[in-house]
Amino acid sequence: MTDPEPRQYSVSTSVIIVNYNGRHLLKKCLACLSLQDTRDFEVIVVDNGSRDGSVNWLQALQYPWLKLVLLDRNTGFGIANNRGFDVSSGENIVILNNDTEVQPDFIRTITAPLQDPDIDMVAPLIVYKDNPHIVDKAGGHRLYPDGLNRGRACGRPLKQKHTKPGSCFYPDGCAAAFRRSLLESAGFFDEGFFLYGEDTELGLRYRRFGANCYYQPDARVYHVHSATAGKYSPQKAYFVERNRYRILFLCFPWTWILLSPLFTLVRYGFQGVAALVGIGSPGAFSSNHSRGELLATLYRANRDGIRMIPDLLRTRKERRHLFRTGTWRFTGFLFRHFLSPLEIAFRK
Repeated sequence: MTDPEPRQYSVSTSVIIVNYNGRHLLKKCLACLSLQDTRDFEVIVVDNGSRDGSVNWLQALQYPWLKLVLLDRNTGFGIANNRGFDVSSGENIVILNNDTEVQPDFIRTITAPLQDPDIDMVAPLIVYKDNPHIVDKAGGHRLYPDGLNRGRACGRPLKQKHTKPGSCFYPDGCAAAFRRSLLESAGFFDEGFFLYGEDTELGLRYRRFGANCYYQPDARVYHVHSATAGKYSPQKAYFVERNRYRILFLCFPWTWILLSPLFTLVRYGFQGVAALVGIGSPGAFSSNHSRGELLATLYRANRDGIRMIPDLLRTRKERRHLFRTGTWRFTGFLFRHFLSPLEIAFRK
């Protein structure tokens, strides 16, 4: 029996960018990609039914490495990335938000760790575009035991410790690199999220599948945070809270699923205090809207999350063959990358 021939790829890297009414953001993002110090890549822009002239503008561009996927409606982040993956031809897959700018060595640098066969995912250093001395995410995410998550060092001053490469939990959906074979084996984005949390479910699914993630701070991304839905909008609060049910029931071991309501009560206690005294994310939400609207948003999110559980259990059963990492190792992940409820409540 002869070994199968190695797969041939058209390019080394496929970059997928999802766009929704982001023409004003895409211009700088694509300009940065046009300056890359390698030409062994393609860029796939998936337009989610934009109405701001994005499509006509994109079709007029003369970039030979640019592919367009035009969808007739806003399908959400996950579905759009999946449609981009469907037409990709790269050995490595990079996802990148349209509200980002990158350095000329970004593609080469973020994919370099994937040359190590033990590394399957790469998380770059993400900083705020308007204040690059403040971290957005320095090595992916940390996780609270009820499924809520937050970028590592988010909102903190950039320090030397944030520029040290090494292993991390899982990357952020703003920018990340993956080995194509991982996506083909364990699937790409879950299409039930629409907005927020897709990257956490994806990262946890890959970790339970046995994949490893590497933090590559030399690959730096400048990000306009929450440009699509607004940092403290009711829409964002709703999807973040609702979608943690998908994260829990699709990725967590049963022990932690059963314990999660206790952790949620603790978190709500701290968030209630923050809303009352007007600090942290709950306080910022209340100052822009109202405490009553915050409570109503949480009620709707939990109601809709609970209604999803029967469907989530069916999906979990279909995916259980992917779970190569058991409860004890997952518990180790939680302890090493634990997100404090104090940080959730009292930091913006």
